[in-house]
Amino acid sequence: MTNRFAELYARGIIEASTPDCETYLKEDRPKFYLGVDPTGESLHLGNLQGFVLAKWLENMGCDVTILIGGVTASVGDPSGKTSERVVLSNDQIAGNSFAIERWIERFMGPSVRIVNNQEWFNKMNLTTYLRDVGRFFRMGPMLGKEWIRRRIQSDVGMSYTEFSYQLLQAYDFLYLFEEFGIRLQAGGSDQWGNITSGCELIRKKTKESVHGFVWPLLTKEDGTKFGKSESGAIWIDSSFLSPVDFYQEVVVLPDSVVIQTLRSLTFLPLSEIESLKSSLSGRDLQHRLAEELTLLIHGEEGLQEAIAGRKVKTERDLFQVHEDELEKAKTIALNKALIIGKSWLSLCVELGWLESKSFGRRLLVQGAVKINGKQIQDDNTLQETDLLKGRFVIFDLGKKNRFILKASS
Repeated sequence: MTNRFAELYARGIIEASTPDCETYLKEDRPKFYLGVDPTGESLHLGNLQGFVLAKWLENMGCDVTILIGGVTASVGDPSGKTSERVVLSNDQIAGNSFAIERWIERFMGPSVRIVNNQEWFNKMNLTTYLRDVGRFFRMGPMLGKEWIRRRIQSDVGMSYTEFSYQLLQAYDFLYLFEEFGIRLQAGGSDQWGNITSGCELIRKKTKESVHGFVWPLLTKEDGTKFGKSESGAIWIDSSFLSPVDFYQEVVVLPDSVVIQTLRSLTFLPLSEIESLKSSLSGRDLQHRLAEELTLLIHGEEGLQEAIAGRKVKTERDLFQVHEDELEKAKTIALNKALIIGKSWLSLCVELGWLESKSFGRRLLVQGAVKINGKQIQDDNTLQETDLLKGRFVIFDLGKKNRFILKASS
């Protein structure tokens, strides 16, 4: 049997673990759960580590449960946050839960168990909660946690609602332990305090030992994590971020994280990753990572769409790609008569590529507009000579938004 703990540790997925976690992972069929709060309609790249881990453990013969935190989403996890999360309505949480559950089913397959903590919290009244959960926690250790202390001492402070989040997550672990015999929870490194609170609650209430471990958070160059409430979230639902745009977001990840991301977020053998490290340059490695993650999230069709879109960058690139590859790229077709002589700014607003002309002018001032790979400084009208191959115009609006206009006769 594969040494599950050793494999995950070698891939950089395990940063810290509770005592005897490795021993438990050597048992015949360990039972594991991963929790995710439906605070948005789509998951993001920062969430992906948990689901790749879940797939690893499932492939290694573990029993896997995914918990959707319908109740905990209404409270908001304060871990790693400098201010309180925006309160979501019940309808928002229900819609988010539905969308995320559909994605989990597609990614994980039919064998995974999916539960929602609304199933048990909605049956519990406040008195029962205080009696069965609250009495097992002591204020001293809770207040002594570094992230709680920082928030309390800040100008923003911390509400009781946020403070109680760790009790709710701890009870999730207790419920799943008693209902399904689950003895292992994992999460990002900012979840260490919540996970150990659950382990402690189970030990005090049942005298049984359970386990947990955390993985290092995927962070951007400025050290902030990839998340929904942080700027620059990389969404993994194609309705929020197309395969083309997902690829472009991943391919610009810092060189310093590429190898570790290949280890932790892909299923490539470690030996193959080491071979890639020695045989490919930095830029080629970034593209290999983008290809692997796009394939993982969007499948072969999404990868081919992303590759085709990547090739259509500048006038030089356009003339080098095959016609069928060009057709796969994301385009909008318009009659040529509606394009020639039209202000490009007005056209982009009408097509919904720019929210307003004033916004487009701000991009101009910032030097963030390119047409066919050339920086534009004025709102000029489009001419016949602007049509590459007699049919195409490529618009780069800002750093991350590329659109292709195809002229039809």
